[in-house]
Amino acid sequence: MLVIEDAVKLFGLSPIDKSVDAYLTILGIEERPEFDENPEEWLSKTEQGYILMFRAKHGYTRLYGATDAAGDMIFSGIRLHGPQNADDFQPYLGKLPFGLHFEQGPDDIKKTLGEPGFEDEPGTSQRTLLWNNFKELQIGIVLTADEKHCAYITFKPVQIKFR
Repeated sequence: MLVIEDAVKLFGLSPIDKSVDAYLTILGIEERPEFDENPEEWLSKTEQGYILMFRAKHGYTRLYGATDAAGDMIFSGIRLHGPQNADDFQPYLGKLPFGLHFEQGPDDIKKTLGEPGFEDEPGTSQRTLLWNNFKELQIGIVLTADEKHCAYITFKPVQIKFR
């Protein structure tokens, strides 16, 4: 099972790196992203409720800073789907870090993480709350349509140029 605390340690590395390759193998993922003119590739595990995100090295460097990783695609994010997501994913059943829960609404999330650096207005479709540097991670939370729960949570490296 995907363990967030283990996976985020691999941000900034390429799928050809031995540690990333081994972790993908443990997760039962055979595909290894390769650059093919698409700047981003996602490896979806619908039945486990998550997506692993890989970004072209030049785009990764522009957003997150330099990496000396070999290869042209860099591990750059994880999206975890809650029970009430609109993407037909099964919910991620692993433990969420930092005291987060998919059942939380915006007020409870702010009590847990503090005030976000960016927040959509209430009533916005796919209302998003974003923390760019919470314990050395960028955390994005998209709320359900009724804004009472988390539809999904995304973890990425801290962006060097944030809005």
